[in-house]
Parts: sequence; C-alpha cells; structure tokens
Amino acid sequence: VQVNVLACEAPSASGRTFNVGTGHAVSLNQVLQMLQKASGKTLEAKYEPSREGDIRDSLADIRLAVNQPRCRREPGLAEEQDAQDQIKAEHQERRPNQAPNFDGQSVSISDSGEIGWWTSPARHGLCLARSMRLTTVTSGSRQLPGADGLAQGRCLVTGVAGFIGSHLAEGLIEAGCEVLGVDSFVDYYPRPLKERNLRQLRQQPGFRFIEADLATADLGGLLDGTTHVFHQAGQAGVRASWDEDFPRYVVNNIIVTQRLLQAVRGTPVEAFVFASSSSVYGNTPQLPTSEGALPMPVSPYGTTKLAAEHLCRLYAESFGIPAVSLRYFTVYGPRQRPDMAFHKLCTALLDDSEFELYGDGDQTRDFTFVADIVRANLLAASSAAQNAGRVFNIGGGNRVTLNAVIQKLEAMTGRRLRLKAAPRQAGDARHTFADCSAVESALGFSPEWKLEAGLDAQLASLRERVPA
Repeated sequence: VQVNVLACEAPSASGRTFNVGTGHAVSLNQVLQMLQKASGKTLEAKYEPSREGDIRDSLADIRLAVNQPRCRREPGLAEEQDAQDQIKAEHQERRPNQAPNFDGQSVSISDSGEIGWWTSPARHGLCLARSMRLTTVTSGSRQLPGADGLAQGRCLVTGVAGFIGSHLAEGLIEAGCEVLGVDSFVDYYPRPLKERNLRQLRQQPGFRFIEADLATADLGGLLDGTTHVFHQAGQAGVRASWDEDFPRYVVNNIIVTQRLLQAVRGTPVEAFVFASSSSVYGNTPQLPTSEGALPMPVSPYGTTKLAAEHLCRLYAESFGIPAVSLRYFTVYGPRQRPDMAFHKLCTALLDDSEFELYGDGDQTRDFTFVADIVRANLLAASSAAQNAGRVFNIGGGNRVTLNAVIQKLEAMTGRRLRLKAAPRQAGDARHTFADCSAVESALGFSPEWKLEAGLDAQLASLRERVPA
C-alpha cells in the first residue's frame, strides 16, 4: 500500500518499473519455524518434488525504488522508516551467510543453496539466481548447415508465404530437407503477393503446402514426423499494432507461439527457431546493442515479440525444448513486404511516385539482407540443442541513415525521389545497431551481404513488376 501511494506521488517515476520487496529473502523452512514458534504448535511437513514453473530463489534489489525522489512522505511513516533503517544497518553488519537470530540461534545458508536471510542487496544482489549452463559452438572450419545435420531433415516452416518464410523454405530445400509450409494468408497485405512468393516452392518435389490458422489448427498433425520447426509466422508491422488491431498481435505473436511450443512437447524435435525482432530493444541507449541490453519496446508489436521470446526460454528451461530466438534487424531484399521502407523507396523511384518520409530521415537502421537471415536460421537449427533458451541478434552490419539510403538509391537508379514529409510515427525506434559478437561466437554467423549489393538485388526484382 505504501509503495503504491509513493508511486502516485512521484512524477519522475512515470513510465518506469520498480522492484517491490523488502530486500530480504527467507526460506520456506524458516517460515515454518517462525510459525511453529508463534503458534506454539508443531507442524508436520510433507515434502514433495518441486512443481513446473516454480522459482527456486528470489531476492529483490530495491535500491532503485528506495532512491527514487518522492514529493512527500506519508504522515505517520517516519518512525517506522527510522526503525527499518536501523534494522537494515544492523543486518548489513552480519556476515553474508548468516541470518538474523531466531530462537537464540542464527540460521545459515545450507550447502544445497537454501537461502537464509540475506539483507544487503548492494553487497549480495541476486547471487543465488539460477543461470543456464550452455555450451557454445565455435565456428572454426564449420560447414554450412546443409551438410551439418539438416540434410534429410523434415522441416516445418510457419509463415511460409511471407517475405522471409518463402526464402527460408527455398534455402532448406537447397540444403536437402523436406519442407512442410504453413500459412493462413492474413490480410496485412494482398494475398496475390504471397501466392507469388510460393511460386517457385510449389514446383519443388520436396515441398508441401497447407493453408491453416495456427491459432486453431491441429498442430499435432502438422508436427508429425517433423525434425525442425522454423516459426516465422506472426502479425507484422510496428505502426499497425496500436489501438483496435492489438488483439490480432496477441493471438498471432503470443498465443500461436505458445500453442506451437506446447505441441512440440508431445513431438520432440531437434530445433525450434523463433523469428523475433530488434523491436524488443526500443530506444536503447546502448549502440551497438548486445543481447544483454534491457529490452524496452516502444511499440505493442515489439512487446508481443518479447513475450514470445520469454515463452521460448521458459519451454527450453522447463521442458528441454531446443528453442532459439533470433532478433532480426530490419530485413530487406526481394519479396520484401510492401509496407516496408525499402520496398516503398524502390517502387517510388521506379514508377515516379511519392515517398512518404516519416521524421527527418536521420534515423538509422542496421539493414540485414534476407539471404543472411536464412543462413542464420540454418546455423541456429543445426546447433539448437547446445543453445536452447538463448537469444541472438542477427544484423547486417549496414547501419546507415534513411537519408543516406535515399541518396544511394537515387544514384543507383539515376532518378530523383519525390518526397512527402510526414511526422515521426508512434512506435518507431530512433536508432538500431546490432552487436553480433554472441552469434558469431556461438554459431559462426557473420553477415556477408553489403548494402549496395542487397539494394541492387531488390531493385532488380522490382523492375520486373513495376513499370518504368
């Protein structure tokens, strides 16, 4: 109650998140001892195995909330606060592994990791927090995954009619895999464009397509015999994720992911690769951005992608599912969605139409060519068991301003872009830049496509469709 009142009275806390705890931790065994002492009765405890989803240890670091400036103090709390401060000072003088004195004796932390009563977050923090012990894969002379564990695999690709999904399915076919592609043809952009994406795949003997909504489909049947799952399906679009469209993002990005993960529990697979997004970072101050940066999405879309990542980690930790999440940084190339900037830019230049520029054009993006995204997926799938629960950035190493891209495309086409100024859109991050050192160390991935070569490929694909 006190902290809720204080939060209402602290304008500087707006938009922030705080831990709310005592700064102490106590084991359940100690609670039982205290209850027995208080009641004067003996409690017979029956010990059972821990339950799925139970957290072993928790201890709040409350320094951020304690140090938050407040407008005023609730009347009547001063004496209580002084007493708490005195108790805290006394506790901080104790040894790290010694608890307060109950029944005249101190309770220490056991060798098994049972928490006693740790009191100083500044000194001890979350030292008993669990962390997964994961083995990384070094690159060395690593072969491409088509010759390293994926050949002869039976792969499920969700969102196969989309921009990335169709390229990925083609890459898997080339690697010698059988591919079952699933798509529901959501109406975010016209179905004929997605049908065109499938044109080459439908001619491949190793490809089979099923139109299905993963929110309601029989997933057990789709997963039967599957060795690798590439979950590319989702509700796309940062700017469209606000207001009345948000429920679609919840269903297609979160609920569908959970349904797939739950279904995989009954059909063991060698890999579950999830397509996440750099949108989870929001306006992070850390550039280049590593996976250790605190995710702070600035759009509902990014929030749903982050939630799906957490589900992948939970199912990896709790049920051993070899789930790996890849955070894509602004993907471009042939078949790019028509709502994305490069597609709009190229189309506007080729047919002499207007391009709507949001903001000043000095926002930067780490642009990643789709072929690099496909390669990252194959590498992740070939070593998913060793990296279960992990998240990797997948960037192209091509961080430039949108204005610079416009100048480059004008030079490549020999045409002048007709610009229409528009305000910056809600949900758009100002800058993105991927630190790919973790994925290079673990999977041997580094981007190969330079921006100009990728733009040339995208222009070539659009010249076949857009009148000059």
